[in-house]
Amino acid sequence: MYFNVALCYLVLEKCLMPRDTQKSKPISLRLSPHVRSRVRKLSEDTGLIQAQLYDLILRAACKALEEQEDLISLPLKFEVVKPKAR
Repeated sequence: MYFNVALCYLVLEKCLMPRDTQKSKPISLRLSPHVRSRVRKLSEDTGLIQAQLYDLILRAACKALEEQEDLISLPLKFEVVKPKAR
């Protein structure tokens, strides 16, 4: 099952959690070296902090699952849709 996750760099700032939004307590996650490396590279390329990127990725996954009525087919696969040129 593929989920379309649109990440548009031009509107990325609007997607970020506002600074005044209450955040949850920190959690500890074990991530594969590949995931950590990819997020680190995305952070360097975009200038966003890694915590914001993890939040964006997880919120996009949650939204995609909600749109599929929480039906999960493993392994999950995501497809990033590039914004159309104007």
